[in-house]
Amino acid sequence: MYLFAQLIKTLFGFGLAQPAPAPPPAPTPAILPFLSDAELEAAATKEAEKTSGAETIEIVSDAPAASASSVRLDRDALQFRSRTQPSDILRQVPGLVVSQHAGGGKS
Repeated sequence: MYLFAQLIKTLFGFGLAQPAPAPPPAPTPAILPFLSDAELEAAATKEAEKTSGAETIEIVSDAPAASASSVRLDRDALQFRSRTQPSDILRQVPGLVVSQHAGGGKS
């Protein structure tokens, strides 16, 4: 069998399929102690203090609108939006629902 496998490898550039190695044993679950919210916060703060030179990420965003009537669309906001059809502009109006018939038959 060994000579046949070497011949195949020499002629075709690949060997015969080898049996797959046995999978590693499943890890045993670690038993973690139960932490209260205060203990968890203290541990996170301690870990953050150890890595004080690490990167800081700041997220800045506008708050979502409280209602559709509180949204104002100006010319600049609409300038770069898709507008291949009139319904594309109407879809930007808060609180307005626009639907389009699929066509392809009698209505």
